[in-house]
Amino acid sequence: MVRDWAINFCPTSVEVDIICHVVRFFDDPSVVHVVGDVDGVRDREIVETELILADMQTLEKQANPYNDQGTPKSGITKEQLAQWGVIKKLRENLNNGNSREQWLLIRKS
Repeated sequence: MVRDWAINFCPTSVEVDIICHVVRFFDDPSVVHVVGDVDGVRDREIVETELILADMQTLEKQANPYNDQGTPKSGITKEQLAQWGVIKKLRENLNNGNSREQWLLIRKS
């Protein structure tokens, strides 16, 4: 049930500039929780995982500018090649379970 909610949430997340994630850590029987019990750590991890998976799907859709021989395809610009380098590094980072935000922080340090 939680996974269904998160999957339904993520497609809309690509249409926004910022996501504010508020996690509930209090138990109040008058406030319904999608799973039934309150576990803020679990809820945060679920949403972060779903966002990582959504990012990975977006990156997988990006066209590889290189042909099978490893040389740039015809008409590919230097900018496109540079973007592909960033995409590859970001994809590797996401495959290791890190968010894009963590990757940006790692790169700045």
